[in-house]
Amino acid sequence: MKILHTADFHIKDSSIDEGIKCLDFLVDWARKESPDLIIIAGDLTHRNDVKWDSKTARVIILTVAELADIAPVFIVKGTPYHDGDIPEMLDRIRSKHSIVVSLYPEQCILSPKSSGGLNILPVDSSKNVTVSAIISMVPCPTKAFLESQTSFEMRECDNMIENGMGQILAAFGRTAAAIPAPHILIGHWTVGGAFISEKQQMIGRDIEISQGQIQLADANLVCLGHIHKAQKIGQNIFYPGSLYSLTAGELDPKGFYIHELGDHGLLQSEFIKAPATRRLILDADFTNGDRLADLESILHTFSTGDIHGSIIHARFRIWEDETAKLDVEQIKQNFEGAVEVVVDVVRVPRANVRSKNYFRLNTLREKIEEQAKIKDEVLPAGIPDKVESLESMEPDKIFEGLPVA
Repeated sequence: MKILHTADFHIKDSSIDEGIKCLDFLVDWARKESPDLIIIAGDLTHRNDVKWDSKTARVIILTVAELADIAPVFIVKGTPYHDGDIPEMLDRIRSKHSIVVSLYPEQCILSPKSSGGLNILPVDSSKNVTVSAIISMVPCPTKAFLESQTSFEMRECDNMIENGMGQILAAFGRTAAAIPAPHILIGHWTVGGAFISEKQQMIGRDIEISQGQIQLADANLVCLGHIHKAQKIGQNIFYPGSLYSLTAGELDPKGFYIHELGDHGLLQSEFIKAPATRRLILDADFTNGDRLADLESILHTFSTGDIHGSIIHARFRIWEDETAKLDVEQIKQNFEGAVEVVVDVVRVPRANVRSKNYFRLNTLREKIEEQAKIKDEVLPAGIPDKVESLESMEPDKIFEGLPVA
């Protein structure tokens, strides 16, 4: 069985062209390779208030419809902040194959049709049909669905939520163990040990499920969403990551997984790269380590090949009184061939640093030397000694010889 596993589209009107480009690639690949099953593991949209007449909604509906004409599509609802009502309506799309949208934990089986393709049936019918696979679906864990699935009242307590997830996964594992077929677990949550993209922002209190808890499900393949960095955890847990870069910090490859599943479990998995626009970050801190004199070499950090077709984020931290030395337009011209160049300049007042250091310094000489160091200036010869002599003099002596007004 060939399975296409994708997640975290985060489609939004403001970046719709990038989303369409990558989704079209996904659909074209599916048409060419004809997977037996397509899994979308949550977060189809970026905001939960998407309107039905928006570009985002139309793109999602069209994409799911096209995928469901290729193979059955299983969708688990993602985080409440991202997935709103759109996923809940997708199983109403008319298509060649079934669309299953999971809002609560549930199980079903896949059985081959005599005419080709797969039937989706309740697990209690497994004794009467040939079973190709068992599918267990667990959307993003929220208090509401855990209360509906466990025997105790849930409270805002992480360990109780995690215990509830353990109960659900163990129950699915017991059911799957009684059916001689591969077991696929689909979910949208964080697994302990997963690597998160540098700038991925987790909204609200994230619930972490351990690898040990996942093992309770006794699944041959675990297809997850939520983490934007594609990765394999352990022997059979996979995140495909986001389909394209959502923030400047997501520099890792974007795409989706293809899994081959045999009668006795997972055979192999391949990551397919999507044509996502590459993002490159250039960081320089001229208040701490980097030198303005080296700006030219800093701007040539990336090769011409890397820059072409990429989005460049150049971030500079500089003293406020030296801001004029950064020509933003000139900096942008250094990245010819980039799709977009964003230059962020953080201006740091020297007074903030000076006042903080002055609290730690005792003499006027130390303070003047510190000020020169901050401004990268060289004090004229003899000034430190004169300042030290002046500070040690009695006040009356300082005014001796001065003209009287």
